[in-house]
Amino acid sequence: MTGIQIGNEFLDLSAGAVIEMEDQNPFLQFDENLIGEFSYPFNVRCTEKNDRLLGYPGIPQVRVNPAGVDALLYDKSLQVASGKVKIEKVNSNINRRSASTVDCYFLTKASSFWQDAKGKSLRSIEAGGDRTFAWEGYITTGTGFWKHLNDVFFSAPNTYDYAFFPVRNNQAITTSIDESRPDYDRIINKVYFDVVNDRWIMRGQFCPFPYLHYIIKKAMAFVGWTVSGDILDDDNFRKITILNTRSIDWAYIRKTGNVIDHHPYDSITFNLNQHLPDMEIGAFLIAIKNKFGLHLDFDRVRRHLTISLMDSILDMPVVDMTSKASPLLPKTIKGEKSIYAMVYADGRGSISLENTFFQGELASRDDLPAAAEALHDQAYYISMENKYVICKQNETDDNWDWQAFGDNNNDYAPAGKNNEISTKALIPGMELYTDFYNRRLLVPFIDDEIESIHNNFESVDFPLYLCYYHGLRALDNPDPGTLNYPLGSSSVYDIEMNQLADWGLTFTCFKPDGTDIGLYTTFWERFLALTNGEEEYEVNLYLPLHEYMVLKFSDRIVINGIHLFIRNIKSAIPYKGVIQCVCIRL
Repeated sequence: MTGIQIGNEFLDLSAGAVIEMEDQNPFLQFDENLIGEFSYPFNVRCTEKNDRLLGYPGIPQVRVNPAGVDALLYDKSLQVASGKVKIEKVNSNINRRSASTVDCYFLTKASSFWQDAKGKSLRSIEAGGDRTFAWEGYITTGTGFWKHLNDVFFSAPNTYDYAFFPVRNNQAITTSIDESRPDYDRIINKVYFDVVNDRWIMRGQFCPFPYLHYIIKKAMAFVGWTVSGDILDDDNFRKITILNTRSIDWAYIRKTGNVIDHHPYDSITFNLNQHLPDMEIGAFLIAIKNKFGLHLDFDRVRRHLTISLMDSILDMPVVDMTSKASPLLPKTIKGEKSIYAMVYADGRGSISLENTFFQGELASRDDLPAAAEALHDQAYYISMENKYVICKQNETDDNWDWQAFGDNNNDYAPAGKNNEISTKALIPGMELYTDFYNRRLLVPFIDDEIESIHNNFESVDFPLYLCYYHGLRALDNPDPGTLNYPLGSSSVYDIEMNQLADWGLTFTCFKPDGTDIGLYTTFWERFLALTNGEEEYEVNLYLPLHEYMVLKFSDRIVINGIHLFIRNIKSAIPYKGVIQCVCIRL
């Protein structure tokens, strides 16, 4: 018997009703949407009970709830799925309501989660609530706002739910009155050094950067789900923060002549959810998935998401299904292998070295040869900055120097690409910034409008930027002694070329010896090489229900010596002991 339970009651289904289900493998979905498990439409009559359970869709004047109704799916008194019943079409009979019918379909797993998260923005999540601090002066004792800023600025990664570190932004609001240094103040979260004090925080624009793993957990909790996965406990992943360009409203500005004064409020409050991109939770998860090659496994019964790496399937055991497969194995030849480009959704494109004389990788600019006309158009990759430089003649004074050719935060486009994986998770560039005392700081670089006390918080939108926080690291040319500052980076090195992470945040990221530790090599290459076969098989598997229920899309199966990976599954409730699969040959 097939049954759909809503609350404590079952829908009245037609005798012999069959619900056909289809499930797409999320490992093989790289679009901006993730298709889950769904049923084909089935028809129910508008009985009194069905009308009540479904929200009276048989009454033409009633607006149908597009979110659907929570439900359980049963097969022979055994619960086989938990999800939502959604209404696709209502066939109303205004003379005899009992003759009205409703076309429904059932969503479970990922499909059900997307319904829970639909229309919910990151800016609406509970991200720790309001954080309020009294103003106790520009002091680093007590419990006031300035003390808190100092504590977070100079803390180790994950000491708090967010970090502060300097970021160069061309559109940051400058308060400098020195026309010879127009870009001096174009820094978010500026740390200032002088010859007397070790360091202090420069009054200006303070933007908290929440940790990515923290926001993932809070976003899932907001829609009523829990989340786990080894990646969330990975030391590298836990250092990733979300940049933003909305500063904390901590003071008002008063200008007297050429003097710009900050006048702090008596009480200062900020909430992390207002320092997140204005994007839906579902789009946020897809952006992270398509950035890091993650598998999102949704358990609707427990309302739990398990996150794992896609290439983890290469380490899974192989299951021999020869004895349970139909002897007929139709095969389709696609004609070419899929070669994927990794692209950013903002259309930034890829960097091309074709018109340069590329010379290889170097640790830092200090290793570059002296610029000269004989080296024109020679290019190098600089590991410290995750950037390409090129030897060009300076148009201002006709001298030859090494100029920035491009940050290595663009698309990855291999030769012969015929497919693409797109992500909205952007990565900042990197820059060597020189402070007032000619000390060099390695800082992230963006070029986005900012909401700040300096422009009366004119509303702007900003994209999803990801950036490491590496903790306190040395800056160049310190005086006096060794000075440390909070280092944010898209790469893995500090200014002394200490490696601080196992992999970079860009699709390619090179060590000075040419080793690529970027995201493509680290998370994507093995998996895509395994699953880009040119042949697809149609396979019928005869499985008992308990074996079908534990079959996973991460399982690699073997039939008569042929290694296969399931692309999609079709089945029916009540279960007839067979499922239809489309598989790709590995």
